[in-house]
Amino acid sequence: MKKGLLRIVSLLFLTVLLVACNDKKDKHEYFPPRADDRVYFVYMAADNNLGPSRYGYSEANLQDIKKAATKKNIGEGRIYVFYDPGNGANTQMLEIKAGPDGNGTMIGLEDYGENLDTGDPGTLMFALERMLYYAQQYGQNTDSYILDMWSHGDAWELHNRTTDADAGISLMSVATDGDSYLELEEFANAIEEFSNESDISFDAVIFAQCYGASIEMLYLLRNSTDIVIGSAPEMPMYGMPYHKVLPAIFAPTFDYEGVVDGYCSFYDNYPLNDEYQQGIVWRKSGTLAAFDCNAFTDEFVATMRNIYASDAYREALENFSAASLASSGGEMGVQTYSWTTPYKYFDVGDFVNKIEDLSPDLRAAFWEGMNDIVLCKRTGGKIFYDYMVIDPNRFTGMSTYIMLDTDRYITKNYQYKNTAWYKAVYL
Repeated sequence: MKKGLLRIVSLLFLTVLLVACNDKKDKHEYFPPRADDRVYFVYMAADNNLGPSRYGYSEANLQDIKKAATKKNIGEGRIYVFYDPGNGANTQMLEIKAGPDGNGTMIGLEDYGENLDTGDPGTLMFALERMLYYAQQYGQNTDSYILDMWSHGDAWELHNRTTDADAGISLMSVATDGDSYLELEEFANAIEEFSNESDISFDAVIFAQCYGASIEMLYLLRNSTDIVIGSAPEMPMYGMPYHKVLPAIFAPTFDYEGVVDGYCSFYDNYPLNDEYQQGIVWRKSGTLAAFDCNAFTDEFVATMRNIYASDAYREALENFSAASLASSGGEMGVQTYSWTTPYKYFDVGDFVNKIEDLSPDLRAAFWEGMNDIVLCKRTGGKIFYDYMVIDPNRFTGMSTYIMLDTDRYITKNYQYKNTAWYKAVYL
């Protein structure tokens, strides 16, 4: 009797032990759901001081992507990088994915035998076409595409390569290659043309560069992608911490909030040592926001047009201009996101709030639109380059230019009048 009971207890114990072992094994092999049919494409224009010939951030980011591209983080998803390292090296197409052992692996798919000009919109079109070829090779199913623009950036400036250089205007855009600059409007036209020709649209465009979140930019991209993620001020030169954001990028439903939080938490806790001997400390300098382009409607554009046509705006502009002249730094009470003067980037929401006599209906319509467009935002509280303070209570994540009526802004105003946004909203 006792022997039989002991045998039953032993069998039960063995069964529990086996179940426990099986549970442990299942947990060990468990991976969170991932978007296996998603392609993440990085247009890495590093033929500038971000490349290996200077600071080497492009190489650091590539290794970061490779290290983070594990089975657990990206599943069967694929990452393609159109890489222009500069310094005379050939431009390449790279593929990064999880290898058979579950760890990230990187292989070269194409070497183009020359250093291509990544500031040329034709090169961007070529890169997109080659990415699509590999994404669909062997009949592979791809139902989601995300584009990452990696380079130096500028929110709206146009760069006529002769007159602007003569005027001493800083030459930055959505991709910088030596003395060649991919204009924002050239970029927007290229991805719209690519989408029309290929019947492929991007679920999101991420700007891993400075000044990638302006109202002027969102206006141009409103019909080309669903979501834009970018930084209203500068982005620290290390760029996007891919080990923090890749799991969110390859979540079954693209986790834009996870990208914003992962990016900002990285810079909130960045080591205080000066890794690249630049004399710059980056802690608390991460600022990023996500925007719903589908909410950037014709009604919102009309609201902005009515704001700029109002007497209240014209009166506020006079006050802003006078304050700018009276202050040595050019600050006139609106949150700014640029460290050079004349300032080019001001917070959209703070700007509208400072138009004192704006009609309540227009103000309400503006904030109704903004609340739909801005999906999430986060700031560490300072601009990294010279530690300018970002007031979180005035931060909406989106910048704009203000056409101040002073001699300091003559050249900028002339340039701004050529933008699509100016032509859409100024009467």
